[in-house]
Amino acid sequence: MRAFVRAAFAAALGLLLSIPAIAADKAFKRADLADAAIKLEAQIKAEAGQVTKPIAALRREVDAAFQRGDDRGGVQILGQIVAVAPEP
Repeated sequence: MRAFVRAAFAAALGLLLSIPAIAADKAFKRADLADAAIKLEAQIKAEAGQVTKPIAALRREVDAAFQRGDDRGGVQILGQIVAVAPEP
C-alpha cells in the first residue's frame, strides 16, 4: 500500500510538472493547467525548504519512512526530492 501511495504521488507530480512541456507540443493549450502546475511546483519547493542532502540519501530515507509507517514524513521527503530534482 505504501509503495502504491509513493508511486502514485511521484507519478502525479511528474505529470503535473511536465504539463507545460506537453502543452507546447499540442495544438491546444490549457493555460489554467499550466499555471496550476507552476504554482504547485513552487509550493512544493517552498514547503521543502533548503535541501542539503543528496538524492540517494533522500530516497533511502523515504523508503525507511514508509517502511516504519510514517506516511506524512515520507511524503515530505518526496517533496524534498521533487524540489531537488523535479524531472524524473
